Amino acid sequence: MKSIYKHIIFTLILFPFLSCSDTIDSIDSFSFEVAITGAKEAFITGTIRNELVIKPINIVDETSFSFSYNSYGKGYYKIDDSKVLENETYNLASDVSTKAIEYVPLEEGEHEVEIIVTNNKEHSTTIKTFYTISKEITDFEFSFIPSNTSIAVGESTNVNINFEQTTDEFLSYSLTISSSNNGQVDWGGYEKLPYTIDNIDQTNFTIAYIPTEVTEQNNFTITAKASNGVKKTKTFEGIEVTPIEFDFTLSKTVINVTEDQYNDLISITLNRPSTYTTGLIYEPNYYMIATTSTNDIFIDNGRIPFGRNIALKDFTGVTGETFTYSLIYGRIVIGGDITFTVFNDTGYKVSKTVKVNVIE
Repeated sequence: MKSIYKHIIFTLILFPFLSCSDTIDSIDSFSFEVAITGAKEAFITGTIRNELVIKPINIVDETSFSFSYNSYGKGYYKIDDSKVLENETYNLASDVSTKAIEYVPLEEGEHEVEIIVTNNKEHSTTIKTFYTISKEITDFEFSFIPSNTSIAVGESTNVNINFEQTTDEFLSYSLTISSSNNGQVDWGGYEKLPYTIDNIDQTNFTIAYIPTEVTEQNNFTITAKASNGVKKTKTFEGIEVTPIEFDFTLSKTVINVTEDQYNDLISITLNRPSTYTTGLIYEPNYYMIATTSTNDIFIDNGRIPFGRNIALKDFTGVTGETFTYSLIYGRIVIGGDITFTVFNDTGYKVSKTVKVNVIE
């Protein structure tokens, strides 16, 4: 009887400890929270970098997590540059609390993605995240490439304007072209700058540019607008525009005037470099001015006064063109120089001098 009593007492003492031990063994699993941080918007051609953040209520040794998701076929995740298939489980490292993930969209629109994180203690957390995937706006760049970097006033040179798009989307463009130098573009006729060309439906095209005045550095400012609304303005170093060169010869460089000599003839023959003899859209106007230190000499019986600009209406600038003028001598001729200066309205001029000697 005494032995039974001792056994009962021992059991009663041991029972609380056994109950306590069972309670401790069952508290080895805690719930946890999950969050997706980072961007939620992208173009269809891009990806979204996020972080999967796991926040346990309490940390317990030997707890590991796994990750799966359901994107309803609209995209997929990559972890460590490897694709994670939809509804398949990806095991995370046991010590992970933050993991980089990358969402790759497969279509435009709103994406709802369900993410499930489970631990090895039979706890699971499900969250939803949302992405907005947009069609990429096609960007473009354009270049300006003249065929020649130096031309004469009135010459025409081709200019290539090339477009490079970021996607294959079909776009049309409009261009507004202006220049620091006056000029024209040949686009359905010679149009003065600034000029706008609409509905260009190709990625590169050519215009002809014709400058109308001289400049050392002609810069072009071009505003290009695509049909998707993207607009860009750029300034390009352009073309050196040179005057139209020419030369001329005089039939005489020395005139000896005698007492009984009443008139004489002198011819001017124009010569111009062959590169300028053809290909000009516009020929310049030419002028002549004669100055003298002599006395009592008249050109064309005074119809060409000294010191005044005379428009040479028939002086077209063709190589080898000759013009002859008469010199009329008065009674009291004083020797000296007669200088003939021929110039055009591009600013180029040439002067030649005739020496006049009076022979007694």
